[in-house]
Amino acid sequence: MQHQLVELGYGASAHGGGTSVAFNLQPRPTGQLLIGSSRQFDNRERELDLPLLAQMLDRARHFVPALATLNIIRCWSGLRAASKDGNPLIGPHPARRGVWLALGHEGLGVTTAPATAELLAAQILDERSPLAPDAWLPGTFVSTGGDCMKATLNITVDGQPLTVPEGISVAAALALTGDPTTRQAVNGELRAPFCGMGRLPGVPDRRRRPSGAGLSDPVPGRYANRKEPR
Repeated sequence: MQHQLVELGYGASAHGGGTSVAFNLQPRPTGQLLIGSSRQFDNRERELDLPLLAQMLDRARHFVPALATLNIIRCWSGLRAASKDGNPLIGPHPARRGVWLALGHEGLGVTTAPATAELLAAQILDERSPLAPDAWLPGTFVSTGGDCMKATLNITVDGQPLTVPEGISVAAALALTGDPTTRQAVNGELRAPFCGMGRLPGVPDRRRRPSGAGLSDPVPGRYANRKEPR
C-alpha cells in the first residue's frame, strides 16, 4: 500500500451525533498499516469498545479483504475536540487579547488546515477573508461571563497555575499559557495536540465531546505536563 484509502462516509461521520465507524487505511513509514476509524460522542470510558472495534475491522475487511491475513500489533483510542455544532473555532479568544484560536476540528484538522490557516491569517492581518468568519468565531462557545461556562477550574500546566472556564477544550486551555503547544509522539517527533484533545469536563449537557476514551471528572489542582512523552 502506497496511498491512504478513506471511505467517503468518513467526513460525514465527523459531523454525526452517534456511534459510527468509517473505513480509513493509512500506510506508515515503518511498513505497518493504521486502520480506522470509529467515533463515539459523550463517552467517558477509557477502555477500548471491543464490539465497536470489531465493527471497524469488519468494515476495513469489506474494502480490503487481504487485511484479514494480517496480525494486529496494538489498538488505541483517543480524544477528539469538537464544538457543539461540529464546526471548528477559528479566531480571537474573546477574553484574552492577542490569543488566537484554531481548534475543535474533530477528526478533520489536517484536512481543513489550509483553509483554517487562510481564514486565521486574514483575521490577524485584518484583511478580507475568503470565508465568512462569523460562523467560526470562538466567542460563539467560549463565554466571557455568560451562563454557558460560569464555573472555573484551577489547573497547572508545566508548573504554571491557570484558571480556565469549566468546559473549555484542553487545547484552548493550553493555548492560554502563551507557549508553543506540542507533545512528543511515539516515534519521537513533536506533534501539535490540538486535533486530538478533549475538553476539561464539567458541562456535559452544554458541549458535545466525541471520545473513544474520556478524561476523569475535574478536581482542584489538576496537573498537566506537556514535556513528558505520551
